[in-house]
Amino acid sequence: MGQVCAEVELSNASDDFRALEGDIRREAVRSLTLSRVLVDTGATHLCLPSDLIRGLGLSVIREVPLSTAAGDRTSRMYRGVLVTVSGRTGLFECVELPGGDQTLLGVVVLESLGLQPDVINHRLELRPETGPYGYISAY
Repeated sequence: MGQVCAEVELSNASDDFRALEGDIRREAVRSLTLSRVLVDTGATHLCLPSDLIRGLGLSVIREVPLSTAAGDRTSRMYRGVLVTVSGRTGLFECVELPGGDQTLLGVVVLESLGLQPDVINHRLELRPETGPYGYISAY
C-alpha cells in the first residue's frame, strides 16, 4: 500500500482558550505546523515525540500501556492539543512516543475530522459533512 502524509497544525488548547478570553496575545499560543505527518491507520491516537509535547506545553493525563512496532511499553497520554488538518479542527489527547521522531496521525483524529486516506494518490480526502455519506452522525 502507499504511504499517506499530511500537513498538520498543532496548538495548545489551553493557550488558545486564554487567547480567546484576551488573557494572552494570539502570538503567545504555543503552536507548530508539521509538513509530513504520517497517516497511520494502525495507530489509535495522535502520537507525538517528547520534544514536540514539551514545546506545546501539554499536560499529562495518565500513564498508558502502549503497543508499538518495537514492542510493548508504558507511555504517557496528554490532554489539550488542537489539531487542524485540511481546514478541520478538533480537540484531542495525544500519546507520547518516547525516543521517536515521527508524528503519527491515528484513526481517532481521522474519524473525528472526517478524513480518509487515499493510498493510491497518497493524500487525505475530506469526507462530506452532510448527506448519506456524512461523517457526523448521531443515531
